[in-house]
Amino acid sequence: MACHDSYSLRRNVEILLNVCRNNGFQSYIYTRFVCANLIKILAKELSGSGERLADLVERIYACSNFSGLEAEIWQVTRELEERFQTAEDSPKRTIAMVEQYIKEHYHEPLSLDLLAEKAFRTPHYLSSIFIQEKGIGINKYIKNVRMEKARELLKGTNMKISDICEQVGYGSVSYFCRSFRNEYGVTPEQYRH
Repeated sequence: MACHDSYSLRRNVEILLNVCRNNGFQSYIYTRFVCANLIKILAKELSGSGERLADLVERIYACSNFSGLEAEIWQVTRELEERFQTAEDSPKRTIAMVEQYIKEHYHEPLSLDLLAEKAFRTPHYLSSIFIQEKGIGINKYIKNVRMEKARELLKGTNMKISDICEQVGYGSVSYFCRSFRNEYGVTPEQYRH
């Protein structure tokens, strides 16, 4: 069960518990076995020793009814949800998500407002934490990603400058050439040679 957010985690745990609750496994012994394995998977994401895992599994096997099993699983699930919530709210995670989006969509129109919307943050907050974490503004970061991609295309392909300009997200060839020259001290054509 690969869950990377609290919603997915809760949903997947609920699906499995519904199967158990409806006696989908027919045997209470097998149900405890499935729940013990679920606890192992969940506990692997939590920091702690093997003793904690052993204790959790032991508590699962000590449960005499399904409601006890369910309570143990939900307790571990809540701990994981708290961890996910903390990770989801961290500025570093937000910045990583924005960087990934820029690297995947550098050829499309990008703006602070769009990126803030994608990250579920306000533009002001995103701009502030980006500068704080990266030391540069978002527009400069976007330009750096686009310029680096342009350099790769100039070195590795025979594409026309106008095609490269479009490929890296610039609408104007003259603006692209001016930006490239400001960044690297030479025009795209001079860089290629």
